[in-house]
Amino acid sequence: MISNTGKDEEALKELLSTDQYKITSAPLNMGIEKALSEDGPALIIVDYDLIGEKAHIFYRFQQKKSRACIIFYGQDIASEELNMMLQQGIYAYIPKRFFADRLKETIIGGLENRRAFIEILGMMGSLKELNIRLEEETASLKKRNRELSFINILSSEISYEAGWANILQRMIDAGLPRAVEYTLFGLLYRMGSHWKLAMHAGTGISPENSRLISDIIHRVNSDYSQEIPETGMDLDYIPINRPGVTSCEQIDITPLRLSDETLGFMMFSGGQAANKSEEPVMKQTLRNMLSLSLKNAQEYYNLKEASVTDSLTGVYNRKGLFDFLEKELPRADRYKKPVSLILTDMDDFKGINDTMGHQAGDYVLKEYASILKKSFRLPDIVTRFGGDEFAILLPETGLKEAHAIMQRVIEALDKHTFEWGLTRFKINISYGISNNDELINHNDQDALIGLSDARLYEHKTVRFKKVSPY
Repeated sequence: MISNTGKDEEALKELLSTDQYKITSAPLNMGIEKALSEDGPALIIVDYDLIGEKAHIFYRFQQKKSRACIIFYGQDIASEELNMMLQQGIYAYIPKRFFADRLKETIIGGLENRRAFIEILGMMGSLKELNIRLEEETASLKKRNRELSFINILSSEISYEAGWANILQRMIDAGLPRAVEYTLFGLLYRMGSHWKLAMHAGTGISPENSRLISDIIHRVNSDYSQEIPETGMDLDYIPINRPGVTSCEQIDITPLRLSDETLGFMMFSGGQAANKSEEPVMKQTLRNMLSLSLKNAQEYYNLKEASVTDSLTGVYNRKGLFDFLEKELPRADRYKKPVSLILTDMDDFKGINDTMGHQAGDYVLKEYASILKKSFRLPDIVTRFGGDEFAILLPETGLKEAHAIMQRVIEALDKHTFEWGLTRFKINISYGISNNDELINHNDQDALIGLSDARLYEHKTVRFKKVSPY
């Protein structure tokens, strides 16, 4: 009871003397502080005439967090004021003239109302917890459905496609970002002698961030006893529009293995699964699928490379050239880029075979192929077109630049001495260069080869055809 009148307190104690109530009274300032404390009483009786303008403190407290039942008493008030008071959460108002008659039944009703209110709050709390659990289970089921959908689509993708071309984009299209949350997903793997790095990542990593990529490769080499070169790697980077990793230590790197053979590496960073206990299962499933798929892709690549590789020189063969032309010419036409083709052969190669034998001829072909590979750039495609004739496809290269590169080849040949037995000699070459911009149909492979061949013949007619003994 909050009252400055001892008479009201005595009346209250007399009314409740036979019941199990603990009654505490306090003056105004102390009473408000005690009544509104966390361990305050179940019911508060307040002299409304005493608190006056401080009634708003009770209203605010009652609306926010109080479980106490509050009863005001005082002089008669207008019905509008009474309605406002009840709307603010006050249980009842007792005029002082009816204080003795109505107090006990009002207290009993108020406490019963409080008990029911607390039960309702408890039920609401239980319902809230149940809703939270249902939401979590629903989110978990949705996530599991996304995972299964992704696995099914990806399984179909990589089961019926032996190669790993555009593997990262295909995984994204299959639903990887919806199945697994991450700020970085990456694949580091080898095809033939070339290592490739594919990453779906935020702004922390990009082709320009070579230091971070170098740190990743260094860590893989150190932790898994690999010898991956830090330069010359093919990088497929697809950005995510969000902040990414800034340190190699933020990346979880897991080897892709099959029968104890390390085929490549899978990388994850960031992300929280709806059900953390299931995320490792998902990643393990993905790792197993990718390991088997990568093994098949590597075997397919090796078989394909064997079919387009010249067994003597190790460069691509005639079929390989046409495979690259079929891809490169449409791409160059689409993006309005130049493509040059060089055809070159040796002057009087037949004389080498006739005078020193076919084994000497094979030796010269291998040496010449090696010089060509060293003279051209990584994107350039060196092929043996047939016999002693070689074709070099130069993407995004105009005629002037192609001629400059061929000058490097001629200079390299001038400095190189061929040795077969006791014979030391040099070779001369002829060549012809054409460019797709010279063609009516920029995708016409035969026209491009024919133009290079015609210019090779023109070049050969003005050269002195012989093998020069040294």
